[in-house]
Amino acid sequence: MGTGKHLHLSLPSYRSDIDGLRAVAVISVILFHAFPENVKGGFTGVDVFFVISGYLISLIILKSLIKGTFSFADFYTRRVRRIFPALAVVLISSLVAGWFLLFPMEYSLLGKHIAASAAFCQNLILWRESGYFDVNSSVKPLLHLWSLGVEEQFYFIWPVSLWAIWKRKRGVLSFIIPVAIASFAFNLWLTWHDQVAAFYFPFTRFWEFMAGGLLAWLTAKKVNESNNECSAADEPKTRWLINVLSLSGLALVLLSVVVIDQDAGFPGAWAAMPVLGAAFVIYSGPKAWVNRYILGNPLAVWIGIISYPLYLWHWPLLSFARVFVGRTPSIPVRLILVATAVLLAWLTYEVIEKPIRFNRREIHFVPALASFIAVVGLGGFAVFHWNGMAIRPLVQNGNQMLAYEWPQSKKWDSQCGRLVHIKPEGYCEISKNYPPSVALIGDSHANSVFDYFNAYFANQQRGVINLGKAGCPPFLGVERNGESCPAIENTAIDYVIAHPEINYVYIVARFAAIQSGADFESEPTRSFYPLTLLSDPSLQDRNAIFKIGLASTLDRLTKAKKNVTVLLDWPELDFDPESCSPRLGVVEQPCLIQEKLVTARQAAYREIIFELQRTYHFKVIDMSTAFCHSGFCSAKIDGNVLYRDRQHLGVLGNQYLLTSGFRVN
Repeated sequence: MGTGKHLHLSLPSYRSDIDGLRAVAVISVILFHAFPENVKGGFTGVDVFFVISGYLISLIILKSLIKGTFSFADFYTRRVRRIFPALAVVLISSLVAGWFLLFPMEYSLLGKHIAASAAFCQNLILWRESGYFDVNSSVKPLLHLWSLGVEEQFYFIWPVSLWAIWKRKRGVLSFIIPVAIASFAFNLWLTWHDQVAAFYFPFTRFWEFMAGGLLAWLTAKKVNESNNECSAADEPKTRWLINVLSLSGLALVLLSVVVIDQDAGFPGAWAAMPVLGAAFVIYSGPKAWVNRYILGNPLAVWIGIISYPLYLWHWPLLSFARVFVGRTPSIPVRLILVATAVLLAWLTYEVIEKPIRFNRREIHFVPALASFIAVVGLGGFAVFHWNGMAIRPLVQNGNQMLAYEWPQSKKWDSQCGRLVHIKPEGYCEISKNYPPSVALIGDSHANSVFDYFNAYFANQQRGVINLGKAGCPPFLGVERNGESCPAIENTAIDYVIAHPEINYVYIVARFAAIQSGADFESEPTRSFYPLTLLSDPSLQDRNAIFKIGLASTLDRLTKAKKNVTVLLDWPELDFDPESCSPRLGVVEQPCLIQEKLVTARQAAYREIIFELQRTYHFKVIDMSTAFCHSGFCSAKIDGNVLYRDRQHLGVLGNQYLLTSGFRVN
């Protein structure tokens, strides 16, 4: 493996089958990213990577500790030479591409992600961003680097832990097993309570690396006892068992790609499937039939060798293409992008990685690589700090900057919170000039039109209070994935009822998604989390939950003699509104969606609302009439893009509602 004389780490014998397993992992991830509708569980390839990494790195550390040659300097030198070169190329390429392709808000976000990736904390940044207000994940070119953050965070802790256990002559196995069990248990608990946090949080993933670490301990122990780094497959009496184990392991990995869905409580217990599969394959050894002839074939090995730069390159290419065209690229384009990623990965490996990683004078590269990554990270932070470099030639029209900003209702109003006793996780915004006599109740759609309501009723010298909670249906007694929705909705409605001066209540929500449990048909797959009716948790019928939950809200409000209006939602889009503005002087599409698609999307929830109207006698206003004319609904009017993303109105959308004369009373 071409190491320099200054390195003293004991390296494991090369196993081509592990490179083949890397190929399976990276192909799974690429297929998931390129064709998510067909390969729903391909993201589990990352879990396979974690096991492989845990095995190889732990084996290096343990063998070096056994021989007394372990050095922290040598270990981290190898990590820098392995990780930094390809990462630096991809980060700087993304920064340059973003300069020409992205609008300020997009470029600012990319800058933040470049800085986070350079600091190996991208997983933590994405965890903080994720949620109902988050921009679509498919337009984050460095989304995939969350896994690199988790991996490096593990390797900040793991070598020190193993070294300390070894020096104190404590049993390594007695350390690995309890910690792995604790990490797995934490993964199960956090997945149940906060799936997004469980996905990105490092301690919920450490058990996956430690599964590889356990295999490394078994291998290192065998080598120490026999001076022969072989698997049990070398013993004829157990070879049949190892072949079965290897075949079962590969089957588990492939089955994970087919049957696991990202919304089915992952990682949780589901993550054990790809982790066990990878562990079985690795334990089987290079002489198992599957390992030798399937994973060890030259094509699989070659893909495995370039798997790291291939993983780095594939997602930025797919993501930037989607940003440019405003929707998922066609299948031929996606295939071309994947082929381009393979070419770039091979070039990166041959031209960048090999000369640095395997050069005998590689110690001189380490300070330069660390400095370069730091400079790139600082460049990303500068882009973020200066709001996406709005001075760039791409941004000629001030409306392009304004269109994608959130209306002011994204801000937390502490005065409003004190009045209503809602915590910051529930939105609370209040008019400044007039006491509120109008209340908004709903989810992020209520938040995104507060500016319009505020200005509209200010003309009537009336104030508005916004009590929307992002991601929460405005239904009493309905929970959504542990978001504390019932408590916040109860608090909001209690406040409205307790204040007789608030006599008008508007219910605004993304009703189509709440009713159907899914995003719009052409939007990248991301189903809504299950709704639970607290009075009957076994009920699975979303239409029934929708009707019962909304009826409970209406019943309380109408019994309190409030004038209730339900707003039928504005059109969702099947394209990204940013594509309505030119990139590189190109306008990709006319910024229209067929009205019949909008009608079909909203038909089911409208039927329920009109049925409830006959009982509770509330007012209904159709907001789509402001956007839809002559068979089409527009996201761009008079040169102004009205949407912030595919479903929320932006600043200019609020202004348009006001100037167009749209009325809500």
